[in-house]
Amino acid sequence: MMTIDIVLLINAIDDLEPPFADFLETAEVMITVASSSSENWRVEWLQVEDGIPPNTMAAIDTIGDICSDFQWRPQAMRVIYCWEGRPTECQPNSTSLTTAINQAIASCQLHDVTIYINRPNNCPSQELNRLAEETGGQAWGEDNAIASWAIFLEYLTFKHPVKSSVIIRKNSVKIGTFNLYNLVLPNLTYYETRQYTPELYQQKKTWVSRQLETMQADIIGFQEIFHPEALQEILAATPFYDHAHLITTNPRGDKPVVGLCSKLPIISWQIYDKFPPESQIDIEGTIIPINHFSRPVLAVNIQLQDHLQCTVFVVHLKSQRPKIPEGVDSQDPVEKAKGKVRSLLRRAAEATALRYIMLKTWSHSQNPIILLGDFNDSDLAITTKIMAGDISWKKTRFKPNHNQDELRLYSVKDIQVRQSYRDCYYTYMYNGYYETLDHILVSQELVVENSRQVGRVSYVALFNDHLVDQSLSDESIEPWKSDHGQVVATIQLNGYPG
Repeated sequence: MMTIDIVLLINAIDDLEPPFADFLETAEVMITVASSSSENWRVEWLQVEDGIPPNTMAAIDTIGDICSDFQWRPQAMRVIYCWEGRPTECQPNSTSLTTAINQAIASCQLHDVTIYINRPNNCPSQELNRLAEETGGQAWGEDNAIASWAIFLEYLTFKHPVKSSVIIRKNSVKIGTFNLYNLVLPNLTYYETRQYTPELYQQKKTWVSRQLETMQADIIGFQEIFHPEALQEILAATPFYDHAHLITTNPRGDKPVVGLCSKLPIISWQIYDKFPPESQIDIEGTIIPINHFSRPVLAVNIQLQDHLQCTVFVVHLKSQRPKIPEGVDSQDPVEKAKGKVRSLLRRAAEATALRYIMLKTWSHSQNPIILLGDFNDSDLAITTKIMAGDISWKKTRFKPNHNQDELRLYSVKDIQVRQSYRDCYYTYMYNGYYETLDHILVSQELVVENSRQVGRVSYVALFNDHLVDQSLSDESIEPWKSDHGQVVATIQLNGYPG
């Protein structure tokens, strides 16, 4: 069991409002339960002394002091979880704030301390996010207080956080996407009536494990996970993924979620459920009432090489299945058309929100971005183009975009087609049509035409031999197999140019 020192820093007044008091009470119970399972945990509760009234600058200064003055154990993983209980002074001078953040980051890095922050929505999120990210941690908004605390504890307890000084000297990395098609534990009901028998569940585990061994992806995004425990069992039985790290969005067992497994060090991650307000769509002044993802998005920062990180987004957008209200004739052709429009609207809204999130992420660093998952649309669909951004006209010379405010993503399918003699690319079959719903998109830092590239897509492999064209064959896909093909892209890495 890993040795961990945790300092819980509270920046709030004693007379807390009910939501904050509830959080602290819940947090105390959860940390007690988690730490009781190991004698190697040490937990200290501290309060910001200069925080009456509470203010952000006092909390940042205190973080720096704790890093240097706290009696950390030599071999322990060192963590500070800062709870910002809605300080009254949340907008300090930007120059002073940046200076304080830089000093805190330097102190954290010097003493090898990771920062996690739960911040009020009215605080300077960009700088607090930077403090967490650059120390290997994560920041959450107050709306996700309990959920973020649960994720934080689960990560410390089960995921064995990566705090390694091992030098990473990989010259290439393989990135994959895998729709698991309803990965559910046996004898548990999903979608109201369905269940896996123990025998069927074992067949599914065996097939998925063999598929993973064949793919051999260093980083792989998953869709349709109902129970992460099932995927943990599969990874444990797959030798290639010994010591790999698995992260999922918040699973409840009743709906599928996405996840990511990495053999490379995971620096931090974030779950996006609600749309950023700036990405809300209106039509002639009327706001479309879609403000959250049908399946939360997972963003993971991963260390590819010593000085090269990337952010991987794992998504599963709304399906093309018509969304028809209860009490409406689902066979009515007009209602079917309206149902398809509803699904398309949601998928387009999700693509727009994701585009905004990726732009914000990319603007804060020069790290490559990789977007992968089940888009439930083709590579030429408008929803895919929304996420990818406007690609330069073919006659326009490729130009790096770091001096612009626009991020562009390129499909590995398109990259592979342009460097191969034949296109036979599909990941899904429906009614005789061979489609590509599962995608990997990479930002311009991983495109060979970019003179400032830090890597390039060198090869793309599809694993779709198990798919059956049921319009031509009486055979069907065995229920333990996925109804999607898998995609793996090999990326040759250069590292950042000097």
